[in-house]
Amino acid sequence: MPGPLVLGGMCRFAVKQEMATVPIVNLLDMHIISVGGSARADNLFKQAGRIINAWHTNIRTLQSNDLSLKSVDWIDFNSLDGAVGSRSTTDTTSWPANGTGASATFPTFLALRITKALTAVRGARAGRMFLAGLSEEWSNTDDPQNVSAATLATINTNLAAFLTAINSSGGGIDPDYESHLSVIHRPETVPATNPSHSTVNNLIAQARLSHQVRRK
Repeated sequence: MPGPLVLGGMCRFAVKQEMATVPIVNLLDMHIISVGGSARADNLFKQAGRIINAWHTNIRTLQSNDLSLKSVDWIDFNSLDGAVGSRSTTDTTSWPANGTGASATFPTFLALRITKALTAVRGARAGRMFLAGLSEEWSNTDDPQNVSAATLATINTNLAAFLTAINSSGGGIDPDYESHLSVIHRPETVPATNPSHSTVNNLIAQARLSHQVRRK
């Protein structure tokens, strides 16, 4: 199996959730570069808070109130001894918090597939994640395993706002660092050598719900 991953500037954030005692995790790989000598540990803590606020505002509204948002954890891939951490509160948001959709919920094995779209690069595959806990109120009444066109447009608008909120160009409210959602391309070698990444330029939800099973 591949060895430990080291990729300069990269940090993996895990949005931890739970529904019906089933743990749910969404992974977000962020390329984070400090600006002006700011401490990396401080910037990772800030980025976790940025993700909490963005998820709470843009994604939580799509999820049922049967789902509970727990924390954002992280592991820094910048070095072999990269820091780990966890955060559940910001100045404006406190988790645990439930989704705000109706409690009629798709089961945990049905999830909305979201493509992490990239600028076309030879040999680079787009990433994906699966959003669980979707409220049944979003489904198409004629085909319950699909979301309607109007709903899909709303979801993709929220995803675009989420992506904008977690990215930073080193200015505005967080002048200390730049952050960009990314997809890691990891060679299957032992140890893993020359990993690379591509910047995500769009998050695109698919209309049809996907089956998910627990992976070991």
